[in-house]
Amino acid sequence: MIIEGANLFLTPEARSGLSDAGVLIVRDSSANKCGVICSSFEILASMVLSEEELVAHKEGFVAQVIERLRRLARLEAELLMRERHHKPDIDLPELSNRISHTMIAATDALVAAIPKLDDADGAMAHNVMQRHVPPILFEVAGDRVFERVPSDYVNSAIAAVLAGMIVYREGLSYLESMSPEALADLAFRYLRQEQETGRLVAQVGGSALADRERIAELLRAGGTGAALRDRFGA
Repeated sequence: MIIEGANLFLTPEARSGLSDAGVLIVRDSSANKCGVICSSFEILASMVLSEEELVAHKEGFVAQVIERLRRLARLEAELLMRERHHKPDIDLPELSNRISHTMIAATDALVAAIPKLDDADGAMAHNVMQRHVPPILFEVAGDRVFERVPSDYVNSAIAAVLAGMIVYREGLSYLESMSPEALADLAFRYLRQEQETGRLVAQVGGSALADRERIAELLRAGGTGAALRDRFGA
């Protein structure tokens, strides 16, 4: 196995030849994704925290960033291996390309749609941002996160997080072939249903069912996608 630790680590021809020879290659677009995400958190912190606040809370901030990077890296790796299992004739570098293209297309469609949301859906989208950002930034900066960060930056972050959430959970085929308009519509229906799934998870978790933890786990993993397919065929 080769994990590309730098951009443009191998040429496309080398990736193809090595993959044909049985080498598993995790290409740079997947292997280095956390570097981009880490930079975005650094930029965000610089916009909302003073130097004194950053120094005072640096240890906690770094710990929360690392926790998020580990979780996102695992999601990327699990998606790659899952897609590889279902599509053994497609090599990992090509799957990485398709993951990147699908997420970029979904993000672009959502960026265009977010400014048109009504107040309820806009608040729901802002909640996505709050779930993604290291909590210590909101604990220290509060409303400054949305006051100081440009709206275009916030919208791009929300769109990227929502696109990643859907692709990681549902797989490539869920969004890959959709038009931008259909994709944006499905993504926000997905987000609304995610709230309902969360309510059901909490209800099951607070019940006396013997298998409540396993039921809640299954709901978190597939309940939102299953509910949308049941209602809309999506």
